[in-house]
Amino acid sequence: MLIICILPGVEWSVEEAKQLMDGRYVLTGDNLMKMMAIYVRIQCGVPVVLMGECGCGKTMLIQFLCAWLRVKLLILNVHGGTTERDIVDIFKSAKELAAKEEHVYCFLDEINACPHMGLLYEVGTL
Repeated sequence: MLIICILPGVEWSVEEAKQLMDGRYVLTGDNLMKMMAIYVRIQCGVPVVLMGECGCGKTMLIQFLCAWLRVKLLILNVHGGTTERDIVDIFKSAKELAAKEEHVYCFLDEINACPHMGLLYEVGTL
């Protein structure tokens, strides 16, 4: 059994795990530790912020983690043109999906580019 199966209780065979995301993701020890830290924080209700340079793999890491956990993932690619409506809509979609799914994760990619930090702060305090 793979070590990543232990904490969340989600089991995949080694061959199944290799096929997640069509084999486009390499699970390293460092990535494994990051995913486990994210998972534990989410289980404890602690907000998670992933920081790093553009292109370092934050989005792929969360996509793999959600595929592994069989959790629905919604991604909002934030940029200078992102509107308040875009932000409200992704959380509205997440709420609607959460009524059907057990868990739904929202990932706000490149959030530091958003001109609506006040709204995002309010969302984070709910």
